[in-house]
Amino acid sequence: MHAVRAGRSFSRPRALGEAAERLWRSLAGEAEPARTAAQDVDPLLLDMIAGGDMAAFRTLTERHADRGYGLALRILRSQPAAEAVVQDAMLAVWTSRAKAVGDRGAFAAWLRGAVVAGCLEALRAGHDGAGETADDAAATPPERALAALPGDQRIAMVLAYHEGLDNAGIAGAMRLPQEAVEALLKAGRMAAREALHGG
Repeated sequence: MHAVRAGRSFSRPRALGEAAERLWRSLAGEAEPARTAAQDVDPLLLDMIAGGDMAAFRTLTERHADRGYGLALRILRSQPAAEAVVQDAMLAVWTSRAKAVGDRGAFAAWLRGAVVAGCLEALRAGHDGAGETADDAAATPPERALAALPGDQRIAMVLAYHEGLDNAGIAGAMRLPQEAVEALLKAGRMAAREALHGG
């Protein structure tokens, strides 16, 4: 798996990734463009995995592992920890013959939730590598602001600005009430604004 490279008056950098651009617009009070979702063949692959088809499992892994790894890396900022989280999630799909996946029509959402749960466990175990990856030196100001947030705020903000989820989607992924998500996002945005303004 490979890493995914990617308010008060702020000076906008010239080149921002899509997610960083989204975060910057929000912190500056600008509107976001509409988002779209792609339809896929995951239910068919999961049915084949239920029958023990290793080739289908490899295909499913190839389709989703990089994105899951990118999410885990943005949260944990540690390549080994991010790899371990995604490997554990995908292994659960194979060893359970896809029974771990409740809704086979929403595998991407299931994997996101599994990655978030794994990241929360990793953070509680002290696996927070903010500032340790090679990408951190070249990170944009919004990305550095996200990396500096406490774990739960960082997860909520990453899900909002990198995954494009609304509050209900974030609540589902983090297994929290929407009110708790709203509080995390509010605190995260305030801290990010302060970090950007101070920087």
